[in-house]
Order: sequence, then C-alpha cells, then structure tokens
Amino acid sequence: MGRASSFCKYSRRRHEIDHPEAAMTATDNAAPPGLSQTFAKGIAVLRAFDEAQSHLTLAEVARRAGLDRAAARRLVLTLAHLGYVRQQGRVFSLTPRVLVLAGSFLRGHRFGIAVQPVLAAAAARVGEQVSLAMPDGEHAVYVAQAAPAGGMVSLGLTLGSRVPLGQTAIGQALLAFMDRPPAGAMPRNGLAGVRRAGFAFADGVFEPGMAGLAVPVGAGGKAALGMSAPSVRLAQGPARTACLATLRDAARALAPVVEDL
Repeated sequence: MGRASSFCKYSRRRHEIDHPEAAMTATDNAAPPGLSQTFAKGIAVLRAFDEAQSHLTLAEVARRAGLDRAAARRLVLTLAHLGYVRQQGRVFSLTPRVLVLAGSFLRGHRFGIAVQPVLAAAAARVGEQVSLAMPDGEHAVYVAQAAPAGGMVSLGLTLGSRVPLGQTAIGQALLAFMDRPPAGAMPRNGLAGVRRAGFAFADGVFEPGMAGLAVPVGAGGKAALGMSAPSVRLAQGPARTACLATLRDAARALAPVVEDL
C-alpha cells in the first residue's frame, strides 16, 4: 500500500474528531453569544473537503459539515459564486483560490524569506522532507515543508495537513513542551521522556517501516520541526545522530521567527 493511500484511509477515520466549527452547526444553542452561526457554517463547508474526500456531492457536504441539505446548498453555491468552490455536475471541489487565505498567514509571517530557506537547507542535509508544524487544538498543522532535490513527499502529508498530536513525532514534540497540553493526548510518562531527551521519535504510525524524528522550535510548544524516513535509517546510530543535529540547528535558526507568531 502506498504512503498517500495509507494517509487517506487514516484521514477518513479522523475527519470529524476536531472540527469545532462543525460541532457548532449541530445546534444553534452550541455557539457562545456574539458568534456568527452562518460564518461558522461556511467554514465547516470548506473543511468538509480534505485529502480523502476532495470531490463531494451536496449530500456529502451536508453530512460532513453537520448541516441540513438546504443550508449546505446555500453555502456551497455562495462559495462557488465567490470562486472558492467549483461545480462539475452534481459534484463540488475547492479551487486554488482557497490558498490565498493561507497565503496571507504565510506571507504575513515571512515564511518565504525567514522559514523556507532554513527548511530547504535542512532537507538537503538529511536527504529527506523536513516539515514545520504548529498546534491546533488536539492536532498538529503542517505550515511549511521542504524536500531535497529528487526527494519524495513523505506519507502524503502536505501543507495544511492535520494529524493528532500524540500519534506522530512532530505532534509529540509539540505536546511535550506545551505549557498546557490537551488532556489525554499522550500518556504523561511519554511526554516526560520526550522532554528529557529533547526530541520525539515515532515508528510505524502511518505506515510500517517509516519513522518520524522531531524537535521543538522555541519555547512553549509553539512549533516543532520534524522529518520522516525509513525506520532502519532513524534507528539508533550515526545517521540518526546526524539527522537530529541538523534538525536542532534548524530549530535554533527558526526560534526567533516562531516567537513572533
């Protein structure tokens, strides 16, 4: 089974675990005073599309966003009118315009100037894809990546991918250094071990034979830097030591940028 295929199956299982805006749509009484239900429902519609389900019918959008079909139809048609959704017959999908929303965050924090060159240099040194992630509730969100020339994308994880904090090395590196980690995301003894070591290692989470290595960036669990590689390469030994040193060097270079986020 391919890496992207494994992740898509995983993504289907995890889609509805941490979508607060979708939960708000279940009942009008769920939202705190002063919040816009309509706006929350629109966000839920956008997030109904993911790695596993990039093309959806109205019925599927309604189910995944927690909406009735009439509300889903109005919101999807509005998003299509604004250019964020494309309609092909009975099926809808996102358009590249949604990237403009994320691009504002990346440009506003100088990712292209201050982050990408550091990741590119680290990826060239370790010979594998390197990723920067930040916490979002009980998940880690991938916000920047770089791969070496001729390298392959690991595990199908791309910019914007969200994975549970406790189940990946990059998520564990975030959890272990958070001031207030989400309860139950990972056993306390596991977090203590990551803090003592100063790095996280996870083996075979998304696919047998693949492992992840990650280090915190800055203080307080605001970001983490990680890489994925065949397990045999990241087993104890000179190769793992060299990769860890590269990640730590890059993390130190990125720390001032992360502190401003």
